[in-house]
Amino acid sequence: MRGLRQRVFENGAVGCKRGCWVASKVQTRLQRSEARSDAILKASLDAIIGMDHTGRIVEFNPAAERMFGLSRAEAVGELLGDLLVPERLRTAHRQGLERYLATGVGTVVNRRVELPALRADGVEFPVELAIIPVVDADPPLFIGFLRDLTERRRGDEQRELLIGELNHRVKNTLAIVQGIAAQSFDANASVESAQAAFVARLTALSDAHDLLTRSNWEGTDLESVARAALEPHADDAVRRLRFDGPFVRLAPSAALSFTLTLHELATNATKYGALSAEGGRIDLVWRLTGEEGARRLNVRWAESGGPPVTQPERKGFGSRLIERALAHNLDAQIEITFPPTGVVCEIDARMPPKQGAKPGGP
Repeated sequence: MRGLRQRVFENGAVGCKRGCWVASKVQTRLQRSEARSDAILKASLDAIIGMDHTGRIVEFNPAAERMFGLSRAEAVGELLGDLLVPERLRTAHRQGLERYLATGVGTVVNRRVELPALRADGVEFPVELAIIPVVDADPPLFIGFLRDLTERRRGDEQRELLIGELNHRVKNTLAIVQGIAAQSFDANASVESAQAAFVARLTALSDAHDLLTRSNWEGTDLESVARAALEPHADDAVRRLRFDGPFVRLAPSAALSFTLTLHELATNATKYGALSAEGGRIDLVWRLTGEEGARRLNVRWAESGGPPVTQPERKGFGSRLIERALAHNLDAQIEITFPPTGVVCEIDARMPPKQGAKPGGP
């Protein structure tokens, strides 16, 4: 700027007047350009960091302050490698700068790369980095544009976790459906009755999935599972069904097993047992026993007021499904008896640490 003014003023008095006007216009344009650059630096959502040929920070915009937890005053003048680069990468950072200054070839300059960076509190985090040299700067200057990838990485990890969980659940569900189909359409059932039983069991499975979806598949409580499975079978649920027990949270696999179990018991009660008679009723009572880490869930299904019950000649699919589902998922012991007053099913199941009574609950 001083050289420009000197050349202009050497043109004489008349030229001086014109030269001063030109210099003023140039200065105004430079000021406006600097103001625009400053506005861009402040408004940018990405961190923008300027670095000179010695590796010292010369610019540090507000987004960089937020990203690294440092003020501009704390950053400017410091060596970028010592301040923002993890210790294990500082030698490579310094050698890369030296190589670029000597040869014009670098592994980071004019490229977009992902690298770990270091916050003021010492925590590493991933960034996407692009460094470009300032054109015609002598000595060389560099501008780095950085974007925090923490949330993106977290999203990628969650997506991979969800895909794996979805794959696991789909396989489990298909295994359940396969078992239901194989048993529903056995040689001892007519096509019509097998089809009706198969559809009803799939509907119960679907209802259980709906219940779990409302809780983001984090589990649900036993009473909600029981009501969803039994109330559709009772024309007067308030009078014919009694639920008695503390709040017990079930993991998704346990909730599905109990849903299928209660559906089978309710279907049998509707066809042959307590729910097939006007005055029949069902009492479902559950209790938690044992200490934390070794708790067990005791569930008792008892029918009354229905037709007299006799011991069946062979074990039906419902009984096999109950035993298989609960024994597999909850390490449960199941006993189904047939006293004349009504079917009784008693379940003693192990409660994993993530299941059990709600803290502070009844």
